[in-house]
Amino acid sequence: MGQVSLKGKNAIVTGASRGIGAEIAYLLAIRGAVVLGTYLSRERRMMQVCMRAQAEGGVIVPLAADITESDDRLQIFQRATDQFQRVDFLILNAAGGLERERSNDPQWPMRINKEAQLALVELLLPLLRPAGKIVYLTSVWAHRLGEGRTAPAL
Repeated sequence: MGQVSLKGKNAIVTGASRGIGAEIAYLLAIRGAVVLGTYLSRERRMMQVCMRAQAEGGVIVPLAADITESDDRLQIFQRATDQFQRVDFLILNAAGGLERERSNDPQWPMRINKEAQLALVELLLPLLRPAGKIVYLTSVWAHRLGEGRTAPAL
């Protein structure tokens, strides 16, 4: 069975410089999608992901952006509009807080894992094709199990 071609498809992958985000961006790109991959601070890693995909004919366009910042979310929207006008896949992988980043801000986990994700979806929704897909990856709810009401299973 051959791999599905994604030629002509466009994707945005947040948190694309490492881990599962990097692998998703890479796989989408080598299957033919043009990928806008965001990263927060790991430019060298992001460039490695881009070069790995490029070596196999894939295209990943890197963009430094902090999804918790409204100006950066607007930058993602503008780059997506300039790059490909419509989005087929929005992969929300940028996450954090469980590693105690920005430990001086106790609201950081919810800001990045929930609020910023929802704000980005609202902003990008007009670019999503009618059959487009949104994939939201986070483990913050798993770490909060038993603390009260959690996100419903879909």
